[in-house]
Amino acid sequence: MQLDLRTVDLGGPVTYAELGGRGRPIVCVHGLGGNILNWVVLAPLLGRLGRVVALDLPGFGRSPLAGRSTRIGDQARVLARFLGHVGQPAMLLGSSMGGLIALQVAAAQVALERLVLLAPAQPPPRGILRQTPPAMLARGLMALLPGVGELMWRGAMRRPAEEQLAATMRLVCHQPSRLPAALLEAQRALLAERAPRPESGTAFLQATRSVALTLLQRRRYADMVAAVRVPTLLIQGVQDKLVSVEASRAMARARPDFTLHEIDDVGHVPQMELPAAVMAALDAWLGAAALAAA
Repeated sequence: MQLDLRTVDLGGPVTYAELGGRGRPIVCVHGLGGNILNWVVLAPLLGRLGRVVALDLPGFGRSPLAGRSTRIGDQARVLARFLGHVGQPAMLLGSSMGGLIALQVAAAQVALERLVLLAPAQPPPRGILRQTPPAMLARGLMALLPGVGELMWRGAMRRPAEEQLAATMRLVCHQPSRLPAALLEAQRALLAERAPRPESGTAFLQATRSVALTLLQRRRYADMVAAVRVPTLLIQGVQDKLVSVEASRAMARARPDFTLHEIDDVGHVPQMELPAAVMAALDAWLGAAALAAA
């Protein structure tokens, strides 16, 4: 895939891509382990609404760690600076961990036009951990342990990039076969390029532990959601294996002014798996807002 990649210095280099469109900026933020490529199949549709820009957060994609932290608060500060670089108030889209970071930015009253959260990382509903397969829960908990997580990472990186990518797609997609072959090949090549770099594991594990710590603080998370003052659309795949649809329903109950749109037959990354359904949700939301303002 040929991308218009650029670099900006935000306390260290940050890579971003201009993905088409003109006018108001639409800034897209990937999730844990993701990158700019997570947005390329949605971008041509988004381009009808404005200028689409996606960035690689420090430590991910092609943005080097460069001595920086990948903790959620630090990434939120980088994102706020990137929004300043873009210029005018943007529509901000965040997926998974990127949704959590976007929430922090919005709660800090950074100037935004609108906020779109795609399966944002959220505290799981109480009791849902009892329904999680024990092996999956055990692996997740082990990854949080200092030393143990690093051993698990090194073991995973010894597998061929094709196997790593296939395992990830099975986790985040309901039907991985929907993803274009060119996108999968670009992701595989980037994964193979990053795998030998020691900083890749450092960035991933530090971010993983920071997400977990943030979600354990339920009161602070609720306060953050309550502090958001911009129109917000919450998009959630019903078959998401990582963020329960019940968590997004709980967020919508806490903030009835948020619009919740559930998409059936899709997993954790609807913008990759069913981009047309995501665009339909956006169009309906924006159309309803226009009617209300008329």
